[in-house]
This record gives sequence, C-alpha cells and structure tokens, in this order.
Amino acid sequence: MDKSETFSVEIIRPTGVMYRGDALVVSFPAQDGARAVLAHHAPFLCALGIGILRIGKSDHTYDYFFVEGGTIEMTQNQLCLLAEKAVPASQIARADSEKLLRAAQDRPLSPDYPRTQKQKDIQALKLMLKTADKAKV
Repeated sequence: MDKSETFSVEIIRPTGVMYRGDALVVSFPAQDGARAVLAHHAPFLCALGIGILRIGKSDHTYDYFFVEGGTIEMTQNQLCLLAEKAVPASQIARADSEKLLRAAQDRPLSPDYPRTQKQKDIQALKLMLKTADKAKV
C-alpha cells in the first residue's frame, strides 16, 4: 500500500493517548452528522458526537471504538481525536452494558434526571452495545 494513501490517527482520552496508527479511512459521529475522512482531507475541526468510530487500516481490517464527546481535528494529514470517552469495541463488556441499559430504561424521571438525559443515556448505551458487536466482526 502506498504510504501517500494513508494518514496518521491518534485518539487521546483524559488519561492519555490510547491509540496511534495509520489509516486509509476513518468514519465517526460528529455532532452535526456522520463524517468520513481520507488521506489529504482538507483541514477541519468539529465536535465529536456519540457513536461508533471506525478506523480502516491498510491491511483491510478495521478497529472500532465507542466514542462520546470531544473534538476531532484534521491537519497536515493527521487526525487527532480528543475524546471525553473512547472505548475499544474489544473492551466493552456486553453483559455490563446490557445491565446499564436496563437500569437506564427503568430509572424514573425526576428533576435531577429529566427525559432528555434519560434519552441520551439510553441512546449511548445502545450504541455501545452496537460497538461491542463490531469486535466480533
């Protein structure tokens, strides 16, 4: 694979760098919709949404991550994702996520837990479960 077709990717969490590698393509959830990036993409900065980050590598395999919140920047053929939360699909415990989803669905609404927060929690947990399924692909 020609190196000019790839770009560097770095995922940084508050605890430090969790991923470094080269990619052919990266798709991710931005707050304003799904996006994908190829090598030599024009520079940009955007807010990261909630969902599945997919890194397509030169060996035609993919790495999947559940991401939630943060920023993503492309500059000089380097993609840097500063994530509030990023979990590799292989590290998502399905049983624990299902338990958290049931708890969120059963939790009653209150002034401290409004409908919008409940919907956000349920959406995030469903996407986390969908990401976990990607680890088996």
